[in-house]
Amino acid sequence: MSDLFYTSLHEHVQMTNEEWEYCKTQFHPRRMPKRQFFLQEGEVCRHVAFVERGSLCSYSLDSKGNQHVIRFAFDGCQDCFLSHVNGQ
Repeated sequence: MSDLFYTSLHEHVQMTNEEWEYCKTQFHPRRMPKRQFFLQEGEVCRHVAFVERGSLCSYSLDSKGNQHVIRFAFDGCQDCFLSHVNGQ
């Protein structure tokens, strides 16, 4: 688990070393090639993204197929996408 993730998480959540050790077992690094989708159309989001290096873009498509950017996430950003996790 990266130092950047640890630092960023601890800015928002206070936890003991034991809690951090458990937390690390719940997160799994995933390398995504450029232009790969984190979530496919119709899927319910059940994961949280943390951008260690690079960027993510969240967008929607209107009825005409036009793309509308909702937000971007860059290096060290996790809270950018937390509000978009759908708990359905």
